[in-house]
Order: sequence, then C-alpha cells, then structure tokens
Amino acid sequence: MSIEMLTPLFTPMTQVSADDSRHEVRLTVSDDVQAILHTDQHLLVINKTYDSGTVSYMLRCDNHKILLARLALVLGEANPELNGLPPTAVKTLSRLQSDWTVRRSALDSPWFDITCNHDESLTYSTTYPPHDAVLSRLFNVDTTTLIDALINEGRNGPLLAALRNTDDL
Repeated sequence: MSIEMLTPLFTPMTQVSADDSRHEVRLTVSDDVQAILHTDQHLLVINKTYDSGTVSYMLRCDNHKILLARLALVLGEANPELNGLPPTAVKTLSRLQSDWTVRRSALDSPWFDITCNHDESLTYSTTYPPHDAVLSRLFNVDTTTLIDALINEGRNGPLLAALRNTDDL
C-alpha cells in the first residue's frame, strides 16, 4: 500500500506525516478536512470541520486498494484545481450494484457492513453509507485508473460518470 501514489492529487496545502510506531498516516487535506489512515486496523477516518463542529466518517476494509481509492476521492473533492468530484456529489444507497447487501452491524453501532452477495470476501464497513456506497463499484477499478480519471477526466469524465450511474460499469 502506497500513499505516494496519491501525491498527484495533493494540493500545495496537503501535509502528510507518518508514525510507524502507531501504524498511521495523517493527511491534512485542507483547512477543514483531515484524514487518518490506520494501516494496522485497515481503518480510514475522515474528519470534516463545519461551522457547527467537526464530524468524523469512518471506513473499515481489509482491501487496501479500497482505502486508497476512498482517500483519492477525498483528495479529489478537496482539490478544485483537479476538477474532481465536488463535495456535493454525495452518493446514495441506490448507487450500490444490485448484488451488494447493506446491514447494520448492531442497532447501537454506527457501523454498516456492505457485502458482495456472490463473494463475501468483498466487504467493507462504513459509518456513512450514503457517501461510501460508490465504493462497491471501486472493487472493479484500479486505484491508478481512478487517480488518472480524477486528474485527466474531471467530474464529467466517463469513469466517474459510470461510478455514479447504476446502469453502467
């Protein structure tokens, strides 16, 4: 797993620090967006600061490609120069491919488990399924391809349009 592959998505403001003893990489993406990747826990925490306070969104996945892809989407949203996905491009649960199932981990838990019906090894957990439902499509997309699409195609490019459209990909 390599954070370096995401550097084309960095803004001049992006700061990266790694703490090997804590198995984490911290990224300050912008004034109001920070991300912490816990490599030993397969956990990505995204902190967004709004006028009313800070909200944390979490994604758990054993597939490092998916964690990097989600981080690439965060970087694309925060970097207007890339013309990537805007923050308002929130995905809905209807964007899941039909062969994926969403289950609440436990009634008192903030986690939702999203699992592929034909391959249970393809699974991830999120605290914000409306935004992370698009990840069900990223299991089929190479992270390098996603980064190239964010940089070269912009928000109206064919790959990102296919990710948002339930009839394609």
